[in-house]
Amino acid sequence: MRWLVVTAVIVMLVISFSIGVRSVASPIAAVINLIAALAVGWFGWSMATAKASKVVFDGERLTDNAGVELCTIDEIENVERGFAMFKPSAGFAILLREEKPRGWSPGLWWRNGRRIGVGGATPGRAARNMADAITMSLALKQIEAEQDGKKPKLRSGKGRR
Repeated sequence: MRWLVVTAVIVMLVISFSIGVRSVASPIAAVINLIAALAVGWFGWSMATAKASKVVFDGERLTDNAGVELCTIDEIENVERGFAMFKPSAGFAILLREEKPRGWSPGLWWRNGRRIGVGGATPGRAARNMADAITMSLALKQIEAEQDGKKPKLRSGKGRR
């Protein structure tokens, strides 16, 4: 499936580039077509290399293999996996307690404000397992906090209230 997408992107790149080069009617149109071809090429390259990247949850923090920290377990308010949630396909969303800077790794994760989406080009089973691991870690934190006499602000459930 991945090679089908890469092949389609290469074909689109070649078509956009050839239209951009042959466009003699207007030099502005030629420049716009060349910029579009370069954008398609960059996006295709990003999608092709997304499968080589991965998101890692070590029990305390969520990072990608490039070392970018998406969030820590203490920053997570809720994990959302419902059918009608705003999340990547075959993935899950994390709702944070506070906003974080925007970030994006095509096909792997995105972060916008208080929401992180993990998935897209990731296998559904791996995303479900990671969401389960994060949910279990949140539950353990809640149990530990209750034993210490503190009341944490953790929400349960799959959707926003």
